[in-house]
Amino acid sequence: MSLAEKYIDSLIRQLKRLSRKSIDKQAIHDLRVAVKKLKAIWVIHPLGTDIPFKKSFPYTRKLFQTGARTRDLQVIESCLGSLPGFSEHKILKKNIRHQIRKEKKKLARKLHSNSFRKAVFNELIRFRSFFTTSSGLILKSNTKHYQ
Repeated sequence: MSLAEKYIDSLIRQLKRLSRKSIDKQAIHDLRVAVKKLKAIWVIHPLGTDIPFKKSFPYTRKLFQTGARTRDLQVIESCLGSLPGFSEHKILKKNIRHQIRKEKKKLARKLHSNSFRKAVFNELIRFRSFFTTSSGLILKSNTKHYQ
């Protein structure tokens, strides 16, 4: 199994996991990491130098962006929670939690939309086909950029 296939399979697992159960911090993080890894592979792939990821895979990019706001708020909440005296700021804490719930709902709507999920899966199939065509190898001409 090539590296690209491994990351594609990882992203598919994360999508299935998020569409079945509640959206927790780790699930969003894992989903975003899987997309970042695909983006990195795309950049060093011979086709990726000519065709930007965001234009080639708009639904996967949208998925990444939708999860970003939720993840950012979760990290902010975690950081603030570690500060002494944060528990005294109940209104701020409540506001952050409200924003997190709101963003999770947006992400859940996207993930439960059959048309959106199907579009992401189709992009992943197309992504995989690019690597099947080139045997998943990084051509020597691109090795310089990678290093």
